[in-house]
Amino acid sequence: MSSIESRSAPIVVVKDLNKRFEERRGMFGRTSTVVEAVSGLSFSIAAGGSVALVGESGSGKTTTARILVGLEPPTSGSVSVDGLQVTGIQGVRMRRKLAGRIQMVFQDPYVSLDPRQSVRRMLDEVLRVGTDLGPEDRKTRIGDLIESVGLPARSLTALPRELSGGQRQRAAIARALAVRPRVLVLDEAVSALDTSVQAQILNLLDELRDEFSLAYLVITHDLAVARQIADEALVMRRGEVIETGPVDDLLHSPKEPYTQALIDSIPHVGMDLSRSDHP
Repeated sequence: MSSIESRSAPIVVVKDLNKRFEERRGMFGRTSTVVEAVSGLSFSIAAGGSVALVGESGSGKTTTARILVGLEPPTSGSVSVDGLQVTGIQGVRMRRKLAGRIQMVFQDPYVSLDPRQSVRRMLDEVLRVGTDLGPEDRKTRIGDLIESVGLPARSLTALPRELSGGQRQRAAIARALAVRPRVLVLDEAVSALDTSVQAQILNLLDELRDEFSLAYLVITHDLAVARQIADEALVMRRGEVIETGPVDDLLHSPKEPYTQALIDSIPHVGMDLSRSDHP
């Protein structure tokens, strides 16, 4: 188990997680290579806590995220979210139960949102399928959601193409919050946005974490982004964790050359590593 621990009971527990993919090559797939996407990964996230998985593309962080939300089965190991074992979960009822505990916010909201649905219709569909709320209660909940994420009421009738990038991501966050999950997985959730909009969305996520006592798993290649929203980080390379600790410590006193390389890749112009700590 990672040294990342808390006095609060963990809401996410990952133990010895492994994921292997078989890559077939050559004509008719006659040769194959086993790729260790995730190897021996263990960590926990406390209720209301925030942990970042940091690394380059191919480090295994997004594969880990997909396993947590039930989009990818692990090869071995165990994952539990709010007491529910994710490994081997099957059936519509159990998948709905998992969705009520953990939701994912993807990198590109334009791709993840249905281009044919207005914000209101999108949120209403999620509430209709994922909750037992009636029409009037769904309408009230939708109003509360867009207020929570800072969208104007007029955005309810808008299609994704009619919204700005930041507004689309706010709509995607509202969708993730609709079923009142206790955990959000943020998969490069601000990397497709302009720098100024990134800061706005990160501030929003910080506020939502406090308001709803959410736990976050932050997937990012950028330690400066992790600094804004995560308390602790695991640096991943080729499926393995090579360094862990508070994000501040990793930024200012990295022990591994790979971690230093990640820091060196951060654009320093206008970079702000400061953040108000949570109480």
